[in-house]
Amino acid sequence: MKNKFSGEQLKVARTYRGLTTEELAQKIGVKKQTISLYETDKIIPEVDNLFKIIKELNFPRQFFFQNKKTMPAGTPYFRALLTTNKKYREQQKLQNQFRAQLCEYLLKYMDFPVLNIPNNIDFDGDIEAFSLKIREFWGLGLEPITNMIHLLEKQGLIVLLTKTDTDDIDAFNQSIQINNEERYIVTLSKNKPSFSRIQFDAVHELGHILLHPKSEDIESISREEFKFLEKQANEFAASFLLPKEAFIKDLPERYRCSLDYYVRLKKKWNVSISAMIIRAYNLNLMTYNQYQYLMKKMAQKGWRMHEPYDDSIVIPEPTMLKYAIDLLLDNNIHTVQSLLEDISVDLALNSDEIEFLLGLEEGKLAIPDTTVSKIKPKLKI
Repeated sequence: MKNKFSGEQLKVARTYRGLTTEELAQKIGVKKQTISLYETDKIIPEVDNLFKIIKELNFPRQFFFQNKKTMPAGTPYFRALLTTNKKYREQQKLQNQFRAQLCEYLLKYMDFPVLNIPNNIDFDGDIEAFSLKIREFWGLGLEPITNMIHLLEKQGLIVLLTKTDTDDIDAFNQSIQINNEERYIVTLSKNKPSFSRIQFDAVHELGHILLHPKSEDIESISREEFKFLEKQANEFAASFLLPKEAFIKDLPERYRCSLDYYVRLKKKWNVSISAMIIRAYNLNLMTYNQYQYLMKKMAQKGWRMHEPYDDSIVIPEPTMLKYAIDLLLDNNIHTVQSLLEDISVDLALNSDEIEFLLGLEEGKLAIPDTTVSKIKPKLKI
């Protein structure tokens, strides 16, 4: 039986593109009420309007004739919840739903690393002690962490490093059920590219996962409660990346107010200068006046926005999802075309959308044009 047009899928596509019903109506030349009627299945779009919708929203025709699938998910923790527009939050939630469906598809062919986050380490309010226990659980010792993205992927988390439609989203995480198993998707924004910032954001999200219940409705709590959760996640990130004992050893008293020395430490610990200064102040290694002096000096040098080495340290990309696609293509399990066709049975998306959702390089899933023959010149002998 042929599937009918799905108004619910139209709403999903519109929300995914960050458009209101009025904005979509203006773009395709109909009334706002008409879009609402389409989305509630009161009427079916005329053929010419359907093609306008397909072109404007950049979804294949097949997508609008599929049944919506929802993967069970927890409430996402948005680091900038207080400033991020709701439409962007809804957009990110839908992206995670699609990512989860794509991961479910990939898991038919391969195994991802097992989720390895501790469930038996109690948090008694001492973040310093808790962060050390997590390091011990993962066998990290007290050494600097060179690649937080790789570490999270190794522990079974799904990590994305991607451009976002707003700079208000630094990072967020969400628990999601894939094949009846709990997974976490951690999305990091590269809108403001800085290796040390992305390192900190990754551990901040880990802090939320470990410290805060995934069932909590984050959008219904008070501003004060939200700020407290953010403060805890920041403190966890600082103590995890800069273990107290090792950091103090690396920061002799005579250098604690030297910005040049923090520049040197940044290369070792992969943590921003501002985060190290805040960490030193919170460990009572300097007075408030000394802390204020360093922050003013950073502002004068323009380092509050752009620190030394921000451009020179290469930002590592997540590799797990890229490698999964490579495995299917390199081992001839699929051609690009058969892969896209197979995915589209349950989730019809354009190839560039799949590339974006899985963090693949642009053009990875482009189908070569074989209709044009190549004219090959001959060498003169």
